[in-house]
Amino acid sequence: PGDPAKAEAILERLAGVLSYSITSSARPRVSLGEELAAVRDYLEIEQARFGARLRSRIDVDAALEDDGVPPMLVQPLVENAVLHGVSSSEEGATVTLEGRVDRDAMVLTVSDDGPGPGGSTRRGNGTGLANLRERLAIVYGDAARLSIGPRAGGGFACEIRVPRTAS
Repeated sequence: PGDPAKAEAILERLAGVLSYSITSSARPRVSLGEELAAVRDYLEIEQARFGARLRSRIDVDAALEDDGVPPMLVQPLVENAVLHGVSSSEEGATVTLEGRVDRDAMVLTVSDDGPGPGGSTRRGNGTGLANLRERLAIVYGDAARLSIGPRAGGGFACEIRVPRTAS
């Protein structure tokens, strides 16, 4: 038999993620703190699915939490890390989200220590990353950077660098 309390908690997290994705899309910017709350909810849902195979760590400078970012900036990258890093590996993987201030820029890095490029059993079509690049260009022009590729030590990493702005 299932655990009703656990199921209820997961449904609450799912409701939070869905609510955020709907309400945030109507706004040009959200606070990074709001985005991180949705990422945490998403990771808790996936934790119920993958158990010990999914390990996660969020280490974001508190000074960034009130900064404005386009909605759904980080969540799709975390979703990709879970899809390609965790679900493709029997041992699972650690998904890490780091955020730091670099002069007048916000640098957000989502990485996993899974199988890395070409090692995923899941095939993506790249539209998520293409959409993110397009959205970054619309919002920030040439001031934004999205760098993707193999992570040192194995796995995959995505880094977003954008100017810091108020939410």
